[in-house]
Amino acid sequence: MARLHRRIYGIQCSFCVETIYKALNQMDGVKKVHVSMAHEELYVEFEDGKVEESEIIDVIEGLGYRLEEEELDREYREEGRRLILSGVFSLYIGVSMLLMWLGISIPFNPYIIPVLASVNLFILGYRYLAMSLYAVRRGILNQHVLMAITGLAGVLGGIAGYIYGLDMFPPMEFFGVASFVTTYHILGGYVGGYVRKRSREAIEKVKRLSPDKATVLRDGEYIEVPIEEVREGDTVLIKPGERVSIDGIIIEGYSSFDESLVSGEPLPIDKSPGDEVISGSLNIENPVLVRAVRVGGERFIDRVIEYIRLSRAAKPNILRLLDRILKFYVPMVVLTGVTSFIIWILAIYILSGVFNPSIGLYIMLTVYVMGYPCALGMASPLALVLGSSIAASKGILIRDGDSIEALPNINYILFDKTGTLTEGRPRVVAYEDLSGDPEIINAVACIESYSNHPYSKAILDYILDRYGDIECGDTRDIEYFKGEGIKGVYNGRLILIGNSKLLKRYDIPPPSDYIDDKPYSTIYVVCDGYITGIFYIEDSIRSDAKNLVNWLHKSGYKVGVVSGDDPKVVEYVCRELGIEEFRGGLLPWEKSIYISDLQRNGYKVLMVGDGINDGPSLSKADVGVALGSGSDIAIDSADIVVVSDRLENIKYLLTIGRKIYGKIRSNLILAFLFNGIGIPSAALGFIRPIHAMLAMVLSVSTVISNSLIFRDRA
Repeated sequence: MARLHRRIYGIQCSFCVETIYKALNQMDGVKKVHVSMAHEELYVEFEDGKVEESEIIDVIEGLGYRLEEEELDREYREEGRRLILSGVFSLYIGVSMLLMWLGISIPFNPYIIPVLASVNLFILGYRYLAMSLYAVRRGILNQHVLMAITGLAGVLGGIAGYIYGLDMFPPMEFFGVASFVTTYHILGGYVGGYVRKRSREAIEKVKRLSPDKATVLRDGEYIEVPIEEVREGDTVLIKPGERVSIDGIIIEGYSSFDESLVSGEPLPIDKSPGDEVISGSLNIENPVLVRAVRVGGERFIDRVIEYIRLSRAAKPNILRLLDRILKFYVPMVVLTGVTSFIIWILAIYILSGVFNPSIGLYIMLTVYVMGYPCALGMASPLALVLGSSIAASKGILIRDGDSIEALPNINYILFDKTGTLTEGRPRVVAYEDLSGDPEIINAVACIESYSNHPYSKAILDYILDRYGDIECGDTRDIEYFKGEGIKGVYNGRLILIGNSKLLKRYDIPPPSDYIDDKPYSTIYVVCDGYITGIFYIEDSIRSDAKNLVNWLHKSGYKVGVVSGDDPKVVEYVCRELGIEEFRGGLLPWEKSIYISDLQRNGYKVLMVGDGINDGPSLSKADVGVALGSGSDIAIDSADIVVVSDRLENIKYLLTIGRKIYGKIRSNLILAFLFNGIGIPSAALGFIRPIHAMLAMVLSVSTVISNSLIFRDRA
């Protein structure tokens, strides 16, 4: 199976997407087509041999779209110039009509207006006429076809009025219809360009955070190389005032890093050897040496770019429903116009015995003007892309469009504890030695060095700080138990390090005199079947957690916590925050089961986790939100990524989510309201073509204004 994955240019709205789908799916050998209006990408799977790539490209370009990249600003400016000129023509015609209705005539207008309308339609609108012709040749009816039908009918109606002097076809109005529909079609193209331009700005802003080159240690010398040549494990020098080019670990030096443009964290963060740095952050003070951990497309900056792309391509169910409606919309309008033409001719002939096609033509033209779908095509993409771009600029990346639709219905906010409501930087506050054997500490340090779990890092830091460097003996047979701990063999002795679940797995009872009443996480050390030590670990509650929980309660949300941590610690944190529903000591899949129980009870659940061990629960929730910054974001299971780890962004997410979906719905309602009422009214002869044109102008202006108000207030 061959594939074609290219950028595609010239898409304006949902009708364009549907046109491309129809045209390519008509081709023998094409198996799968995906078109994203938001970030202008085309993906086609086809059988090599049945259809050639060049044939697919010919179809796309024949429809009036391009696969060769053109500079966006230039294209946007050109469309803007066409819009201004077309708008001037239509404004002149509109003012002339208004003066005419007031009894004021302008000399030579009977000659000026036909020329202006014809130039507008056939020269400024030529591109769209060509696109409509190619679509008709392939049996496709889209918004370009309806624009061509309406514009040509307006010109023909105006000519008929001039030549035959028919009162039913006032030339000024009919040429005005041809001019106005062209202007608004060009406006649709301009708005589409605006949406694409805004949509790209977020990506370009992020791209600018990453340097093109890096200073790398090669053969004992530091040399500057293109970022593409940096390999995992390379030593990279990050100078003061320089942005970090890779994700890595500091191996020498210390400095402060500004991560505000990446994670939203407002204050510089002090970092020293062992700390992570993320691509796109700014080194403020001192030079540091960093070991590259993630390079190429795996860098944090590249992942953010990909998440933004996904957020722009997001399409909730309401838009998929709209796509299905649009498949039938234009054919329905065309059929309604033809049916109205026939019925009116027959009705007049039956009632009066006179064959008068002019009334039928008049009604048909009015239907086509009223059915012009510019507002309908712009309604959803404009709101969706503007809203998603605004959210992305705040560090909220919407990967799944269905989450936009789900957010307004959420009534239960469920949090993981560690790294979400707490700082996520656990530290050992005490160690209780029950054996007096100094080799146990060595064993714990050596075995924990194989784990990346935050508790392992906390224990290792505590041992190194308290006991100094550790020389490891024979360490082997390392095994991890998710949600429980780690096992290893050290100098022939079996060592277990973990929580009470790990003790239960090996049928080891806790010490008989141990009272587990401290608000700390408890990690046991077991050597050869006996408990030899206990680590007490604390993870401080985040300073902004209380404010968020209070806001959620006041806003009517139920709030709960599910955590794999010790139940007594979870209870302590929840009591401090005023959260009444909580579960501790849960394994990852048990969190998912708990969410299922909530959903069966009628709750719509939003799960917030740090994305490290919350994959099943993030996937199971109606909306999964991965909260965190830098390399801590594990996104694969989340619908939404909040790049900054500030909890106040959850409040903004719930607010902006409701606004995005509300704006999509209100835009669609406005568009359908105009078209839904106007088309039957036109078919019944209740409105004139110029009134239909004014209604179309009003519908488009309303949708655009509604969306731009959203942009300014979001």
